[in-house]
Amino acid sequence: MDPGPNEYGQEYAYERLFHFITLVLPGKKTEEGWEYYQVKLLDGMLPVQLREFILVNGKPYKDNGEYSIDETKEYQNARGKIFQYFVPRFPKMLELARKDAMKPRVWDWSRDLIHHPKFAKQVAAYRKNKSSKNVDAVYQAVR
Repeated sequence: MDPGPNEYGQEYAYERLFHFITLVLPGKKTEEGWEYYQVKLLDGMLPVQLREFILVNGKPYKDNGEYSIDETKEYQNARGKIFQYFVPRFPKMLELARKDAMKPRVWDWSRDLIHHPKFAKQVAAYRKNKSSKNVDAVYQAVR
């Protein structure tokens, strides 16, 4: 992965990708439908990265030796508040993310929309008169 002109040290791209693949995408298809990895948060586990929510002097917290705040009372209080907010909401957040990931996506406009037999009639009508009524018909068909 080429980071480009700026380093993406705070993006945690591989970590996020791994979590997305294991938590959000289905594991396999069964006769009953898609099967997901079963997730249960153990005591003390957080479904978020603390470094995204805790700031030290206005900058994202990172324990890289410059400073370590893990043992401070303020850090533990902030961690507790984040825990109380996210843990009860985690199953619903995960369910919404899984539903969103399974929505159909348009990757190739020509193949998936313009020349697709399901939408060809609406697209042809739009191309003929370019009216907002025809655009709405295309949007409705795609939905």
